Amino acid sequence: MCVQICDGVDYLHKQSVVHGDLKPDNILVSKDQVPKLTDFGNSALAEYTLQFTHSSTAQVMSMRWAAPEIIEGESKATRASDIYALGMVILETITGEIPYAGVKDPAIMFKVLQKILPSRSQTHIPTGIEQADRLWVMLTRCWAHDPSERPKALEVKNLTASITPGSLTSNTS
Repeated sequence: MCVQICDGVDYLHKQSVVHGDLKPDNILVSKDQVPKLTDFGNSALAEYTLQFTHSSTAQVMSMRWAAPEIIEGESKATRASDIYALGMVILETITGEIPYAGVKDPAIMFKVLQKILPSRSQTHIPTGIEQADRLWVMLTRCWAHDPSERPKALEVKNLTASITPGSLTSNTS
């Protein structure tokens, strides 16, 4: 499922569309288990959106999936902020737990701005397993504080496609 979500984000970005609020609540799964990206209320045509001063309409933010530059108010949604959120979506999909589980929004904001990453689940992404380590490195790249250091959606897709669930828990896959 992660590969298909990455494929959807890659497609949007190639069409110059930024989703702007990527999170599991905005991903529907069809009867045949195909994820569909939804809720484009914060989306933008990245290269064609006119820049106006906003007066009363603030972008809705989903703190657990929001990139640092969005939280800091330094940037509107971008491809890079979608990649940050994509990393959080992949983490949640694999672990079954929301990012920063049990932590309230103000504390999440502090953690993100202090560059404190979500915890690595040793059950689902154990240290010392080659594929799990590769995945974790990719996720931490998605969460890079500097947006220019984040990978493109296609790179995330290609890595996730090379990893099978069994390879996350065993070096023999």
